[in-house]
Amino acid sequence: MQKTSILILISALFLAVVSSNETEPVFCEDGDGQPITPQLFAADNNCESYHDCLDGAGERKTCPQGLAFNVQTRSCTDPELVDCNAKDRYTLI
Repeated sequence: MQKTSILILISALFLAVVSSNETEPVFCEDGDGQPITPQLFAADNNCESYHDCLDGAGERKTCPQGLAFNVQTRSCTDPELVDCNAKDRYTLI
């Protein structure tokens, strides 16, 4: 009985960790509904996050700590080189 309880507890903890790491799906399409591939572009309202698209599907990713996503270089760089308030920041290039 005790082994069963421990197994159930371990399974529940595992599922909690796995579900907390799931990311919300990102749909990567242009204005005509065509898939964008491959493409990296800034995530909404967050200078440290970006979307990584492939064949119309993508995932939200986060730059390493202390870096920000640069839309010109499509990479994580020094935050001093990134204008998080630029109007074209969220435009697909």
